[in-house]
Amino acid sequence: MGMKWGLDLNQSLSTGAPSTTKVKAGVVAGDFEPFVHYSLKDSDGATAETKTSGMTVGTRYHYGDWMPYAAYTTSKATTAGVEAANSASSYGVGLGRGAKMGDVHMNYAVSYWHNTNASDKKGSVVPVDMDFSADASSWLTVRASFSHNLVARGTQSA
Repeated sequence: MGMKWGLDLNQSLSTGAPSTTKVKAGVVAGDFEPFVHYSLKDSDGATAETKTSGMTVGTRYHYGDWMPYAAYTTSKATTAGVEAANSASSYGVGLGRGAKMGDVHMNYAVSYWHNTNASDKKGSVVPVDMDFSADASSWLTVRASFSHNLVARGTQSA
């Protein structure tokens, strides 16, 4: 089985509005899908002094229709060169499954995420995610999704 890879560069710029520059990369090697997302620069648009950056690393593993996954993410906010209180890190593990119902693809997952912010306040969340997608035409895919936190304790990082 061969290896596939992908790279995504996303940039949004607007005067007086939030701007972002992000890089995403991933590999499919057998049943493993490691990935990394890096936020090079985010600014809030209100002041030129507030900037955030962050990184997410993780992997997924395909086990038939099931997909266990794990990830670690960290973000750092600075205002005028000083680290802000909303810097955070989190890690999570989850289990997802994909299914096809006629022409509709459905994915659902449950996971556990533990968060810690710059003030050492900790929290955890157990979200359930579900999404649906279907081809409306040869060039248009319609998607819908929702997420609900079954459990949310302590300080949450967004």
